[in-house]
Amino acid sequence: MTIANLINILKNDRQINAGITAHEYIPFKEAEFADININDNKLKEVLKNREIKKFYRHQAEGINLIKQGHNVVIMTPTASGKSLIYNIPVIESILENSQTRALYIFPLKGLEQDQVKNLDGLLNDCMSEAPPFNSPVDK
Repeated sequence: MTIANLINILKNDRQINAGITAHEYIPFKEAEFADININDNKLKEVLKNREIKKFYRHQAEGINLIKQGHNVVIMTPTASGKSLIYNIPVIESILENSQTRALYIFPLKGLEQDQVKNLDGLLNDCMSEAPPFNSPVDK
């Protein structure tokens, strides 16, 4: 069965079709990249060691807007690098001022655990003594 056949079956099912509010085919598009300015050399090195050498355009735009003090909403597929969009400005702020605080709120415990692990790893790689988390997540 092809994806097109499955979509037609779902659309033709009266119960399922009643819940469909939109259907749109989005064609493949080549990734677009953009540069961001990371001032801290240690953070640059950590990202390079994690093989993060360039940023998707949505990441660069989000990071730059956050650095300018704007609130942002990013909606992209899983594993598209959304966490770097908010983690990089937070880490840069902590590296500039160890008294910096950030509030992270996640709708799912599993997501929180993954994000705490990710942020903790980045911070530990950037700092000799990373700040503590106030999180119910066991590390």
